[in-house]
Amino acid sequence: MRLDAGAGCPKFVGRVIRGVNGNASSPFWMQERLRRAGIRPISAVVDVTNYVMLELGQPMHAYDLRTLNGAVVVRHAKAGERLKLLDGRTIDLTPDVLVIADERTLLGMAGVMGGEDSGISAATTDVFLEVAYFDPDAVAGRGRRYGLITDASQRFERGVDPELQERASERATQLLIECAGGQAGPLQVTRSGTARPREPIRLRHDRVQRVLGTEIPEEAVADCLTRLGIRLSVPQPQATSAAVLWDVVPPSWRFDLRIEEDLIEEVARQYGYDNIPEIPAAAQETIAPVTEERVRNDRAADVLVDRGYQEAITYAFTDAAAQAELC
Repeated sequence: MRLDAGAGCPKFVGRVIRGVNGNASSPFWMQERLRRAGIRPISAVVDVTNYVMLELGQPMHAYDLRTLNGAVVVRHAKAGERLKLLDGRTIDLTPDVLVIADERTLLGMAGVMGGEDSGISAATTDVFLEVAYFDPDAVAGRGRRYGLITDASQRFERGVDPELQERASERATQLLIECAGGQAGPLQVTRSGTARPREPIRLRHDRVQRVLGTEIPEEAVADCLTRLGIRLSVPQPQATSAAVLWDVVPPSWRFDLRIEEDLIEEVARQYGYDNIPEIPAAAQETIAPVTEERVRNDRAADVLVDRGYQEAITYAFTDAAAQAELC
């Protein structure tokens, strides 16, 4: 396996499973769960990949090993390349589209749909199971350009846990052997070293209280976040600062947590909206007295408006000095 897509595919997990019964059917309970999710059962191999995608949220694809030639490569498409998809359509690819290929031909459109030539059939005996992480920016919009909206593309566009691939591969291997037999080979993990680092998010205790409008103890804030699998640490300069700060590192599956306000929202949800008191906004301004003349003028204006009149204040009725200040 080789990764030539840069940040588009920083991680690729593959495994060969030999001696599979390609004609086997998945168990009834699996077929029923797939049907309820709107997915048509096809065969044990394909059904297992779809089921694990629903179970863990990690899309994957199975290839007929006998159709592969040499190393499996993730790269950008070359100008003029064409791919025949599993649905029978042939599309012309552009260089900004990620593809999975071997040394001779294209195997599929990465994160969207596999190719027909390497698909699983009733004659399949050896399977290459692909479980990869594709960056959302590398997949977003590519499938829709060709009228393809698949379960895999929707998940990759929204983001997939970058640490889930090994677990998903092991789960799929377990189910596949149970449903279709076979002997699993070693798990092969290839990393490109271009994954986006997760920078810590600075969270301020006083900011939490200011946004939520109530006092929440430091211990409660920390507890709300740690219950979600979020790691908190106190930065070193904290010793000389009166403000309470945390450096927050979200878990790999919470890629939606990017800024301080995202964390504050999680604190509010975990703390409980019902526990946040409703405090009306207090204004510090005083009410200025209104003269009787102003009251009469306002009443006269209201009467005229009620009768269908419209008020227009032209420059002739305004004070020149006041206009100069406004301009």
